[in-house]
Amino acid sequence: MNPALAYVKIPAGEALKLLQEMLDDPRHRYLDGVTPAPIQIGEVFGRIVGHRQVTDAYLAWYATYHGAKFLTLDAKLRNLPGVVLLT
Repeated sequence: MNPALAYVKIPAGEALKLLQEMLDDPRHRYLDGVTPAPIQIGEVFGRIVGHRQVTDAYLAWYATYHGAKFLTLDAKLRNLPGVVLLT
């Protein structure tokens, strides 16, 4: 895990194990692809503070579009709609 986001260092193998546990969670689901219209995603992109958040903003919008939540450890993304900050 990125220590700047999670504030902990864990070995890659353990990170993969955690990822697998999340994928195995019955609430986990894959979302079908869709390309947003500029008007739809404009509100989300208006809330980001830099170019490094573009992908995260798109994923947060994507989750919201599908009625899902975007889970993250990155507190800088908490102002995006659909984001749930894991602590």
